[in-house]
Amino acid sequence: MAGLSHAQYRDQGLTIVGVHSPEFDNEKKIENVRREVASLGIRFPVVTDNEFETWHAYKVDAWPTIFVLDKSGHVRGKHVGEGGYAQTEQLIQKLLAEQTSPANTISGGNEAMTDKVVKTDEEWRKELSPEQYYITRQKGTEPAFTGAYWDNHEAGVYTCVACGNTVFSSDKKFDSGTGWPSFSAPIAEKSITEESDTTHGMIRTEIICKRCGAHLGHVFSDGPKPTGLRYCINSAALKFVKQ
Repeated sequence: MAGLSHAQYRDQGLTIVGVHSPEFDNEKKIENVRREVASLGIRFPVVTDNEFETWHAYKVDAWPTIFVLDKSGHVRGKHVGEGGYAQTEQLIQKLLAEQTSPANTISGGNEAMTDKVVKTDEEWRKELSPEQYYITRQKGTEPAFTGAYWDNHEAGVYTCVACGNTVFSSDKKFDSGTGWPSFSAPIAEKSITEESDTTHGMIRTEIICKRCGAHLGHVFSDGPKPTGLRYCINSAALKFVKQ
């Protein structure tokens, strides 16, 4: 990590901050951390996180890990271990270039955001309504025929209510008779991810927003052709953008 310099980015409006989570008790003392930082030639500020709050919030697995965040606080890159400075520098320059051009906008209704959004549970609770939090962060399910979009027939796209990632489009929406918004396919494969769900005595495939990890619903193999799939999604996990 000593290969990164705070000074080289400071004039460009960027900041490098090191967060130290202690492995041993002597590392909990700030004076010991400062001494080690100086001996390693690290040229950016380093703060201590003795309670591992940052470690858990960003799901860190090893020392050291470099995260690159954009100005909105979204994680745009991650490198685990020493090195990786050339790749990190390339990503930083890419983010700087984005400041002068539109980024992550809905274009033609078929683009998905690929930058990761990582927030603490407390932050999600503050930003989402109780129903949205229950469904997207606690994997809940709204009652059938109660959501805002199960009977919506307007043209547009559906984004993740938690992070704005475009996940479904009205041209793939169909009336399944189930009482939940149903789609035959996502707007793009990179917009969602799938995980096995064995809760409630069933084996199902859970649909998750690939950008922020929000629970959206489940996918079943009883949909219309050509996919034969039915993406059964909670209205409260979505936000409709009319086009």
